[in-house]
Amino acid sequence: MPPSLLGPELQSLIKARLIEKVQGSVTEKNGYIICVLRVEETGSGKILDTSADVIFNVKYKAVLMKPFLGEVMDGFVEKVDKYGILVSVGPIVVFISKVNFPYYDYDDDNNLY
Repeated sequence: MPPSLLGPELQSLIKARLIEKVQGSVTEKNGYIICVLRVEETGSGKILDTSADVIFNVKYKAVLMKPFLGEVMDGFVEKVDKYGILVSVGPIVVFISKVNFPYYDYDDDNNLY
């Protein structure tokens, strides 16, 4: 946080900056961060020598989505073509190759399997 923002509204500004930075992002460890629910704890700040900005460690609760291999999920079909099917599952777009359903043939006229 820049020094100009260090004041009585600091906690709400930290939460706003946290949401801006992490909500909608994805990490290998946590998966997709869908929504920040609340800030649990804000550590004491550390002043950076180069800019005088202050960095805070923030502990927060969030709604996450971390799918695992083989998990069955509900989704919406976005696109069907001769190569396979695109399905939206929350923030994820999944491609299901036609190789995964070999007993079905693609119908060009109706754009379906």
